[in-house]
Amino acid sequence: MMRPMKLAGSELMFGKDCLEYIKTIKCKKASIVIGGSSMVKSGILDKVRGLFAEIGAETQVVSGVEPDPSFATVMRGANEMKEFGNASIARHKVPRYFIFVNEFPMNAAGKILKYKMREEAVEKLGIKKTEGIVTQ
Repeated sequence: MMRPMKLAGSELMFGKDCLEYIKTIKCKKASIVIGGSSMVKSGILDKVRGLFAEIGAETQVVSGVEPDPSFATVMRGANEMKEFGNASIARHKVPRYFIFVNEFPMNAAGKILKYKMREEAVEKLGIKKTEGIVTQ
């Protein structure tokens, strides 16, 4: 039996052909986060990497993530993803800050309120509001 697979955000998929969904994702890079070695031993990790390769996406594996990760583990993963992104994107597009949240602000339709996220980030990071930072 296939274990559940969590995809970006709230999508949770499981079942016989759930990995085939990867072929419909449009991306250039993907970080695969795993806890232990069970995905490696069972061959699922190779299959997932192969499916991402079919759509032309470069993959990176972040392993050793515990079920309830410590701050150090989260920061290690954030740094690995930052390095992964630095390799091929413009310097000004690489994130300067990482803010970890339990949930995103959403409207009644379930869409993420990006302007609320920007406002909270400006407040938390102590960034002065300037004309360059648009919050709505």
